[in-house]
Amino acid sequence: LAAVLCDEGDWGLAYVDISTGEFAATRTSEAEWIAGELDRVGPREILTRETEKTLPADAPLRPVPDADFALPSVAERSGRCPPGLDPQDAAPEGRAAAALWMRSSKLQPLALDRVRALRRYVLSDLLLLDPATRRHLELVANAKDRGRAGTLLEHLDRTRTPMGARRLAGWIGAPRR
Repeated sequence: LAAVLCDEGDWGLAYVDISTGEFAATRTSEAEWIAGELDRVGPREILTRETEKTLPADAPLRPVPDADFALPSVAERSGRCPPGLDPQDAAPEGRAAAALWMRSSKLQPLALDRVRALRRYVLSDLLLLDPATRRHLELVANAKDRGRAGTLLEHLDRTRTPMGARRLAGWIGAPRR
């Protein structure tokens, strides 16, 4: 699950994986970097404000009320503040994380106990690959059926758990500079 918020030219992106507890967010002023990150993360659903019109129409968007992007409101309605966030945080990535927390507290409130504190990362620390390059290199999904057969991930993966395989796929998809 991911959330995207554009606020006065600054983009905030947050995502959460309830199965692993990963909770991360980033910020940029470049809309194309957000599109690349969404392609890398591959969320099944992207939360946006109801007024958001700049994201691709083919993305799995779910408009949510603006109140879901307000940390004080989310902390009050969900009963607790997301870990790693200050209730007064006004940064776009913090507000996007608040929307994720609100949606997750409605869908799977017990699973939130496994979510780790928000990890903020900087996109310029990663080697960012655009979606077309990622597809052509077949790093984690092949061009034929989007499966793992014949990919770099398949050749390198000697992990013992699904969680380890997901971590390796994340490293391959966005290596550190």
